[in-house]
Amino acid sequence: MEHPRRIEMHPPRRVLILGNIGAGKGELGTLIADRFSLPLVSLAQDLAQEQTRAEQTDNSHQPINAEHWRSYVNDRAGNAFWVMAGNDPETFDLRVPRADWIIWIDLPVMSCLTHRLRKLFQGKIWRQPSKDLFSWPDVRAILNFPVEVAPLINRMIERERRNRTIFILRSRQDVTAFVARLPEFGGMGGSGLGGTGKGKH
Repeated sequence: MEHPRRIEMHPPRRVLILGNIGAGKGELGTLIADRFSLPLVSLAQDLAQEQTRAEQTDNSHQPINAEHWRSYVNDRAGNAFWVMAGNDPETFDLRVPRADWIIWIDLPVMSCLTHRLRKLFQGKIWRQPSKDLFSWPDVRAILNFPVEVAPLINRMIERERRNRTIFILRSRQDVTAFVARLPEFGGMGGSGLGGTGKGKH
């Protein structure tokens, strides 16, 4: 685990979690949200819901309008408290400046693929539509992540290292160790800041 150059020792208000499909963003996000009593936001789920809503409204199967999506993300990022799991470099400018912590789960591609498969065979996503269980677009996105998305995350982290508390977790063991140290990183004995998610930055 790479430690940040600065650590905020009080409980975070906004936590941004980045990583490949299958890296475990959702699982870590849930743990952090529970630990600090923060609302959890999944950008992938929100995007799917917004896409479905748009299709139902205008009976179109076109991708959701980029301006509408940015407005939506800006509203969510403007809340006073959140744990936000999701990459989407196109909205880094809306989310990164508001985050107290940035966590990048930077795992090898094969680890992400096997984790995704394990979730499938354990039945954790079995009730989803079959096309979503382990689709070719998912596999392609996992394989292409190191060249398409990871460099953008790296550049953002280099810009923000001195401005924000950033954790880079490069293995499942790193993730386990990070979770074990959450009370230390978030202030010993802290119980979180609440999490109504209604305040604005």
